[in-house]
Amino acid sequence: MNRQNARKAERFVIRVEVLINNAIMGHALDISETGMFVHSHIMCQAGKTVSTQFSLEEGDPPLTVTAEVRHARSGVGMGMRFVNLLPDEIARIRQFIEKRGHAPSDERVKILIVNGSPFDRTMFRSNIVLLGHEVREAGDGAEALQSIQNDLPTLVLLDPFVKVMDGFELLKALRADEKTKDLKVVILTGGAVTPDLYQKVSPYHVLDIVSKLTTPPKKLAEKISGYLAH
Repeated sequence: MNRQNARKAERFVIRVEVLINNAIMGHALDISETGMFVHSHIMCQAGKTVSTQFSLEEGDPPLTVTAEVRHARSGVGMGMRFVNLLPDEIARIRQFIEKRGHAPSDERVKILIVNGSPFDRTMFRSNIVLLGHEVREAGDGAEALQSIQNDLPTLVLLDPFVKVMDGFELLKALRADEKTKDLKVVILTGGAVTPDLYQKVSPYHVLDIVSKLTTPPKKLAEKISGYLAH
């Protein structure tokens, strides 16, 4: 890739609402001169051409841009490549990037949610993904361990009472492995935070113990940056 093409492909973190096909609302999490990465509760099929409409800044007239969905993954988002941009559209996007662009997003934070409830996973994922992070899911401890071994996440949100391999067994396995002994883990329990729970997880050096009863998905998402900075 030559220098000019590398500059065009460089991605920058943004937070912009995107209307897809005049029906689906999503959020652009990063943008370049050639495309953008969009999160939506409704995924479009890879290879599909869609119409997107978005304003780069508040008060600006919206851009209506055709894009091709290059890849789509539930809980993560859709990578889109702009198609047949007009010169003035390219100029507006370039100006926006030069003025507002920040923090290249080539390396996404990867967060693994380990929870036996698909509904709970969806609720937490939907809030966290808006921070621009990649979100993965596991329904039990064994599935989580396999996922971690395949691709090390940045942070694990762990329900200690998942099935197959419970959270305590998972923590023990993680701390016994040199590769994962320092992996950041937050305990996210569906019940109350009790002294017994504290005692059970204390040997495993978790960052925090929070209850879904007092920490709804939006509030948990607000705490993520603090966990990542720890």
